[in-house]
Amino acid sequence: FPLTGMELRCKDPSLVEFYETLFFDQLKYPKFLKNLGREYWTTGEAWPFGSFNDVLGVWEDDELLNPDDIEVIRSPFLKEPRFEMKLPQTLRDVLRNRKPEWEFQALMQAYPELARFANNDEARMPVSNTLLRQVKFEADTFNPRGVPILTRGIRSVMQEEMLNAAQDAISDRLSTPLILATLGATATELGTNSPWVPTTDDMEEFEELLDAALAADFRVLTTHFATKMDTVFGKEVMPDFGPDFDRLMERQLMVFGLSKTLLTGASEGQTYAADALNRDLVTQLLTDFQDECKGHYRQRALVVAEAQGHFDYDERGGKKYVKMEEVLEVDPESGETRIVEQPKLLIPDLEIKAMNMHDEKE
Repeated sequence: FPLTGMELRCKDPSLVEFYETLFFDQLKYPKFLKNLGREYWTTGEAWPFGSFNDVLGVWEDDELLNPDDIEVIRSPFLKEPRFEMKLPQTLRDVLRNRKPEWEFQALMQAYPELARFANNDEARMPVSNTLLRQVKFEADTFNPRGVPILTRGIRSVMQEEMLNAAQDAISDRLSTPLILATLGATATELGTNSPWVPTTDDMEEFEELLDAALAADFRVLTTHFATKMDTVFGKEVMPDFGPDFDRLMERQLMVFGLSKTLLTGASEGQTYAADALNRDLVTQLLTDFQDECKGHYRQRALVVAEAQGHFDYDERGGKKYVKMEEVLEVDPESGETRIVEQPKLLIPDLEIKAMNMHDEKE
């Protein structure tokens, strides 16, 4: 739902066609962003890793990496954290086994520095923030990693499973009650001077006969007066867990800012006052995720625009004039900061259908 209606818009139709072919047709961004969103909501962060072709000036692939293989390192000298990642298992296998030989030779020719990461499973290599990006749900301001929103509802989910377990246990006792059998008779009941106390063999023989009777389609068990049988827990009544499940469901919906009336409509005596707050909160959550998707696309598109030379322009008198912008640049030799002019990049904007749950409800 948050990614419905994606399209690119730009004043230059040729750029729209170029970027739609690259991101929508080749990189499969409509599907890729859905997978990114699943990681964003369930694990709290997504790690898209891009492969850029310097010759063609385009992205060849954008894939999601396992967050467990990535380490986030903060530095007091950098605004953004830097990333280190384990070498993917497929590359480690090629480097260790040197098979297929042509892949090994290609890796050694293009990236000879990968050899020192092949034999150490714990070694991590630094990765450029341009290739590897972190899209995280910031539930904790000071946590360098993303925290999944589902963490808020883990307790209610565990309590729901406990209710299910209790319901199953009661159902088992109702369908297969415990049978308590008593063997033996007193001397008075027998009319003798000594009682009858069954031996271990007598009880085992009776249990075998009882098991056979309960397992048969036509259940008949003939015995004498010295046997008494009662059911235990067989007269229980299934308690009503409905209010408990409803309470836990409301707590789980609160994780996402939802309410029952927002989803199903208010009944008699209920108002939409609280639903307005729920609607605004859900809209904010989904809009924030849309902004994350737009930001990821923009970072990827700016690299392509710089490589392809897609510059913004003004059109006057049928001629195009490149727009310039001032940026701060640090001289690597002297360390001095200076203002320089450079062409302003032009990329199509990613537009996603706006969230308006109120209109949908109406």
